[in-house]
Amino acid sequence: MLEIFRQELHPHNLEQKIYNLSYFCDGCREPGIVSRRFRCEQCDFDLHDECAHVKQSTTHDFYKNNIFTFFREPPDHGSIVCDLCGDFVKGFVYYCEESKKNLHPMLP
Repeated sequence: MLEIFRQELHPHNLEQKIYNLSYFCDGCREPGIVSRRFRCEQCDFDLHDECAHVKQSTTHDFYKNNIFTFFREPPDHGSIVCDLCGDFVKGFVYYCEESKKNLHPMLP
């Protein structure tokens, strides 16, 4: 069964799709491999499954004492890296104000 939903991350309905093509996630701005994604055909807008289902806040097993808050863009608007994988964060991000740590949304 395909899931269709409308959410605050995009003004149109996003429909669950499975394609045999790689893509670029418009949320975290990272490549996506052949897999399930959420897509707006009208805008050519794609989100990873994890980016389509972000939580307002989350935790991670490696940082058990930290609470990470979701942001559509890095809160300081500068160049930041994910504290777990070491890659640059280009879009959606989880940020812990207390520890100043950042996580890609694919990781929690």
